Amino acid sequence: MNRGRSQRWYRRAVPLAAAALCLGLTGVPVSAPSPAMPVSDAVLATATLGHVPTVRPVATGQGTPYSAIVAGLVDIDSRIPGGTSSGTGIVLRRDGVVVTNNHVVARATDIVATDLGDGRRYPVIVLDRDPGHDVAVIQLVGAEHLAVAPVADSDRIEVGDRVAAIGNAGGLGGRPTITTGAVTALDRSIVASDESSHQRRHLHGMIQVSATVRPGDSGGALAGAGGVIGMITATSPGAGFAIPIDTVRSIADDVSLRPSSSRSE
Repeated sequence: MNRGRSQRWYRRAVPLAAAALCLGLTGVPVSAPSPAMPVSDAVLATATLGHVPTVRPVATGQGTPYSAIVAGLVDIDSRIPGGTSSGTGIVLRRDGVVVTNNHVVARATDIVATDLGDGRRYPVIVLDRDPGHDVAVIQLVGAEHLAVAPVADSDRIEVGDRVAAIGNAGGLGGRPTITTGAVTALDRSIVASDESSHQRRHLHGMIQVSATVRPGDSGGALAGAGGVIGMITATSPGAGFAIPIDTVRSIADDVSLRPSSSRSE
C-alpha cells in the first residue's frame, strides 16, 4: 500500500533552566529518518547537553520482565496531510483507553492502532489532548480485555536508576525496540519548537535518560524497576526525555472523569 511520503517534522529546543538544575539546552537540528523508512513521527525536541551528570553503573538488562510491558503497548499509525506518521501508545485500561504524545496524533485525519499483545488492529478516536504536557488520551474502538501496561511510581526514581526505552523505533511496526540506559537528570525543562507549525511548547518535569530514543518511540514506555515510569516524548544527541507516568495518568484520569461533551474534538 502506498503510504505517501514520510512527513518531516522537526522540533528545536532553546535554552531554559530547569527548576532545580542549571543544565542548559542548546538547540540543534536533527535529521529526519531515511526516505526508505515508510513512516516517521514528530521528533519533539532536539538538543545538545552542556553537561551530563555522573551515573551509577547500569546493568545489562538481562532477566528484566519487559514482555509484560510490551504486551501493554500499541503501535499507532496516522494519516496526516501530505503523508503518514507513526508512534507508540501505552494501554492504561482493558477497554482500550491508551495514552500517547499529542504530537503523534495532533494532525491526524485517520488513526489505527495495533495491539502488540495479539496483533489486532483497531480504529482510534481521540478522547482529549493536553498540548501543554504533550499528552493525548485515545480510545481503541471495540477493544476489550487488552493487556494493561504495568506502571510504577515515577516519584521514586533517582538519577542513576537503570531504565529501558521501549517503542516503535523507525515506525516499522512489529516487535518493539528496547534500548537500555540510565536516568541522568530529573525535573528537566525544555522549550520545544515545532518548525512545521511554528508552535513553541514549554515542557517541565521531564525525566532525562541516556537510553537511545528514535523517531517512532514517541508515546512509548520508559521502563524502570516495577514497570512503566514515563512516556517517551523527546530525543536529542545522547539523551532522551520522558514525561513521568504519574503526570500522564493524572491527565488520563481527569479525562475519564469528565463528560464526553466537555472533551476536545
